[in-house]
Amino acid sequence: MRDKIRFYSKERSHRILNIAIPSGLNSLLDIINLSIDLLMIGTFGASAIVAVGVSLNFIMLLLPLARLFLSEIVLWFHDFWEQTTKRLLMK
Repeated sequence: MRDKIRFYSKERSHRILNIAIPSGLNSLLDIINLSIDLLMIGTFGASAIVAVGVSLNFIMLLLPLARLFLSEIVLWFHDFWEQTTKRLLMK
């Protein structure tokens, strides 16, 4: 009974962390974005904060899209590799 409780807790914790870690990293990127903005506005002026803010927000929008496309490409190569090795082993 105790093993089942531990396994359930580990599985549940794993699911929770899979949701919480990307959200936390996104918040970390926002904090870094704001700190860079404050540094830039103090040093270079308002035009620098606009440029840095737009570029960092653009990067934050592109990261999830790049991850989706790259994961699809990796899966395609993985399937291709498995099929090729099966064909070579059958010969």
